Amino acid sequence: MKNNSENKKINQDHQFNVNNANNANNSNNANRVVVTGMSIVSPIAIGVDEYFNALKNATSGITTVSNFDASSFPISVAGEIKNKKLIQKLNEKNIDVSLMNIDRKLVFLLLAFEELLTNNQINNESKIIDMIIGTGIEEFFIEDAKKIVTKEKTIEELKGRSPYIIRAIEDYPTFYLNQKIKLKGVALTNVSNCAASAQAIGIAYQRIKHGLCEQAIVGGVDSMLNPFGLLGFTRLGALSERGRCSPFDSKRDGTVLGEGAGLLLIESYESAIKRGAKIHSEIIAYTSSCDAYNLTHPDPSAQAVSWAIEQTLKKANLYPQDIDYINAHGTATPLNDITETLAIKKALGDHAYKIKISAIKSMIGHLIAAAGVAGVIATILSIKNNMAFPTINIKNVDADCDLDYVANGTQEHKINIALCNSFGFGGFNSILALKKFNMD
Repeated sequence: MKNNSENKKINQDHQFNVNNANNANNSNNANRVVVTGMSIVSPIAIGVDEYFNALKNATSGITTVSNFDASSFPISVAGEIKNKKLIQKLNEKNIDVSLMNIDRKLVFLLLAFEELLTNNQINNESKIIDMIIGTGIEEFFIEDAKKIVTKEKTIEELKGRSPYIIRAIEDYPTFYLNQKIKLKGVALTNVSNCAASAQAIGIAYQRIKHGLCEQAIVGGVDSMLNPFGLLGFTRLGALSERGRCSPFDSKRDGTVLGEGAGLLLIESYESAIKRGAKIHSEIIAYTSSCDAYNLTHPDPSAQAVSWAIEQTLKKANLYPQDIDYINAHGTATPLNDITETLAIKKALGDHAYKIKISAIKSMIGHLIAAAGVAGVIATILSIKNNMAFPTINIKNVDADCDLDYVANGTQEHKINIALCNSFGFGGFNSILALKKFNMD
C-alpha cells in the first residue's frame, strides 16, 4: 500500500470537486465508477454478444472494400461493415435506411445508441446526463464537393444540400444523439484522433469520480473508408501493403483501416445500485499524456506512455504485479509496436513478461476515433469471461517485441485488473484501468 503522503498528493492533483472528494471519505463505495451498458458496431459484429463470440473465435473482418470502387487504389482492403448487414440491422431497429446516403458514420452511431437504450435505462427523472463522443474527420467524397460548389447551381438550389455541409461538423453526432432523447447534461466532442473515444471515457470517468455527474453516455464513432481517407493513410505509409494487420510480428508492415462505433453507459456506483442496474465492470483509474515529439511517429523513448501507465497504477493504488492483462493499442506499424512494448516493460518491469497482451486490431482493423471504445469493450469482455483474446496474424514475433501477445488463439486467463491502451496522432496517449466488479 502507498503511504499517506503519496495518496494525499494524488488527491490534490486530481481533485476537481473539493466537497465531493471530502465526502468520498465517508464511504468505501462513494465515487466508484461502474460500467452498466455497452454497445458495439464493428467489422466483425454488431452487438456485444456477437462481438464477444467473434473475438473469441479469432474472426477477421478484413475484406476487400465494397462501399466504393477502390479497385485502382494501391491498397483496397479494410475492416468494412458491409451494407447488407447494416440495412438488416437498421430495419430491425426501425431506423431510416436512407440515412446511409447522408452519413454512414451517423448510422453506425445510431445503431450503437439504439442497442444501448434497448438494453439499459437512463435516469429518466432529470436527464441531466453527460454525453462525450470521440470522432474524427468527417466522411468526404469528391462528388459531394461537386454538389456544393458547382457553378451550375443557384443559391436557392444549393440551400437544399445542407446534409453535405452538416455532416462536416465534427460535433454533429453528439448533438444528434442528445437531441434524440433530450439530454441536458454536459455534451462534448473529442477529436484527439485514435485516442479520441478512450479519452472521452476517461473524461466522463473523472467527472463521475468527482461528483460532477451521475451518469454518462460515452464512446466514439469513425470511418476513414472513403477515397480521401484510404488514399491519405496510404500516402502516410501507415497501411499494410499485404493487407494484413499483424501486430508485433517481425514482418508487420502497417495497419489496416476499419470503421465502426461503440458506446458505454457509465455511472456512479450509488446510481447503479439504486436503479438495480447490471454492472459489467469498474473503471478504477485513467491517465492521459502527450509525447510532444512528432505528429505521426511515437517517441521512441516511450517516456510519456510509460509515465501514463505508472500514473494510472499510482492513482488506483496498484503495483505492477496487480495487472493481469493489457488490451494493447497494437497497430502493427513498425514503430508503434516497438514503442508500446518498451513502455509496458519500463512501467511494469519484470512483471511485463507474466501478463497476457492482446491486439484486437488484427481482427477488426483500426477504427481510428472509435478504436479506444472498441478496445475497452473487448477488455471488459475479457475481464468478465477470464479470457485473453488472440492477436491473429502473428507468425514470428519481432525480437524487440518479446512479450506474451496471445498469438493466434484465445486463452483462458484469470483477469481481475486490466489496462487498455490507446494512442493517437499528435502523441496523445490514454491509459484506462478496469477491474472485475465486486460489491466490496
